[in-house]
Amino acid sequence: MTNRGFDEQMAALDALKGRELNADSVALIRKSLANRNNFIVAKAARLAEDNGRSDLVTDLLAAYDRFFGNAEKTDPQCWAKNALSRALARLGCGDKDVFLRGLRHHQLEPTWGGRSDSAGTLRANCAHALIACNGLDNQELLVILLDTLVDEDKTVRLETVRALAQLGEIAVPVLRLRAMIHSHPPEEPEVLGQCYSALLAIEGVGLTMQKRWAEYLTVIITASLLPFEIYELTQRLTVSGVIVTLINLAIVIYLVVRLVKNRHRKKRKH
Repeated sequence: MTNRGFDEQMAALDALKGRELNADSVALIRKSLANRNNFIVAKAARLAEDNGRSDLVTDLLAAYDRFFGNAEKTDPQCWAKNALSRALARLGCGDKDVFLRGLRHHQLEPTWGGRSDSAGTLRANCAHALIACNGLDNQELLVILLDTLVDEDKTVRLETVRALAQLGEIAVPVLRLRAMIHSHPPEEPEVLGQCYSALLAIEGVGLTMQKRWAEYLTVIITASLLPFEIYELTQRLTVSGVIVTLINLAIVIYLVVRLVKNRHRKKRKH
């Protein structure tokens, strides 16, 4: 009987996908958010998110708070909290404490051979959501995200880099260090690639706006990576590695020449 009731509730929620919601449909989602079952709540949260139901934020917050209690049993694998955190962020919840709570949450659950943390996706969602929260300036965000930049979960580190990229110039030193430091075990290529993309994006904005700091920053970052690239070539010579190193060397030379010319030009004007 219990399984049939669960199946019926899931089917009722599935039937709402892609449909315009009426008052009865919204009432069903609201009732489902109050359910004890984390799968039902997760599905209801996704429906609220997909339909932009900001009027359900209060219900989403209540459900989110509920599943932190005895979390391993009430929300195994964080199915509910993952969906709720994402929905709250998308629906404009700007309460920093909501996402700081998720950012600091670790949920160890039994696995073959021990226990593993199932809250990685939750922390990743919250890291990204904090950027749009009220009451946090960029410096505070930078300090908060330093911890998640070295999180054990790759997804958390990846979303942290994406969040840092939105802070702009202030995040450059942190992103640069993360890209340069050789950790053990080595950082995932996907995370390092996101660091480089973020740096290039920040520099690109500065260069487009003809900001002098961006030109110097590009020279410093690109030049600082050359020794590491050359060292890697001495350990493992590859065609792609040689091409990348030569391109970066050419960029450095071009920018240095450009900076010198601009300085001489300004001196002549004065």
